[in-house]
This record gives sequence, C-alpha cells and structure tokens, in this order.
Amino acid sequence: MIKIKFLGIKALFDFSFFAVIALFFLYDSTDLAIYSFVACIIHELAHVFMMNAFDIPPNSLVFYGGGIKISEREIERLKLYKQAIITSAGCVINFIMAGISFALADGSDLKILIFAYSNLMVGAINLLPIGYFDGAGLMKLILIKKMQPFQVDSAMKVVRRMFGFASIFALLLMIVYRQANFTIYVIALYFIFAGFSDRE
Repeated sequence: MIKIKFLGIKALFDFSFFAVIALFFLYDSTDLAIYSFVACIIHELAHVFMMNAFDIPPNSLVFYGGGIKISEREIERLKLYKQAIITSAGCVINFIMAGISFALADGSDLKILIFAYSNLMVGAINLLPIGYFDGAGLMKLILIKKMQPFQVDSAMKVVRRMFGFASIFALLLMIVYRQANFTIYVIALYFIFAGFSDRE
C-alpha cells in the first residue's frame, strides 16, 4: 500500500489498483481506459467538493482494484437529503461532462466522443446498486426513508443477489454470442462478485 498526503487528504494506493489499470491499458487500443480514468477522477473530485461544501472533508481516498473509495464515516450525521447530494454528485458531474462533450463533438474529433462515452459509462456504472457504487448508497438512503432500520440490510442483500444473477445471465449471453472484449468480461465478473458479496 502506497500512502500520499495531498491537501490534508490521505491517498492510499493498493497494488490491485495498478494491476487493473495495467491490464486495461494493455488490452485497450481506443484510449477508452485513460479517458475513463480521467472520468473517475472527475467523479471522485465531485464527491470531495460536496463533502467539503457540507463541512465534512474526507479523511482518505483509497485506490484499489475495484475503483476509488472515499472515507465517509461522518456523512451519516448529515440529513438524508445532504447525504443524497454528496452520494449523487459524482454521477451528476459525469453526466454533465458527457452532455457538454456530446454538444461540442462535431464528428471530426473522436477523442471528444470517447471522453463523452467514458463519462456516460462511469456515471451509469456508478448508479448500480452494488458494492461501493453510488447507486447502492442512494438505494440505501431510499430504503432508510421507507423501512425500519432492521429491514434495510436484508433488502439491500436481496437487491445485490438479484443483480448478481442478472450479471451471470448477461455474461453467459456475451460468451455464447461472443459480443464482448476482455474489459467487458472483467467488468461482468466484478459485477457478479459484488452481487454475491455481503460486503458493502
């Protein structure tokens, strides 16, 4: 684990992060990997910005094989709508960046389109209700509003399992029809693992 401190925030880099990045760059010939990485950084900076706006700056950023995780221990003391704003900030900025990029693209510059699709992909994936994704956090906030506290974890587990089975089905279809590349297979396997993991 490599540790760096920047602007009062600890950045922790796990070896698995570098391994995944290396694999994506090795098998990617479209520059999608680098633009997706930039989109991820923009995504996380939006979370950090909103956390600072609500006066709960994060203690650390952890870069690992599954993505980037911000320490959010103090976020639970905020009202639910503020938690929702912080949780959704990353996806919102990705969709805004995608919209701006699509508006600027005139068909002659492929890199702008790749950047647009990268932001769209990062924003959409982070809305999934599994693992450390923002979608799981938003769904939990919705369930907290609608259910008793003891029911929330069970409901989240059911959602994860359903997503896990859907991911297995999608992966099998991709294998049968040969409609995916190495990166898509890795992402699908991660979705399956996250769907059947009890770790939030």
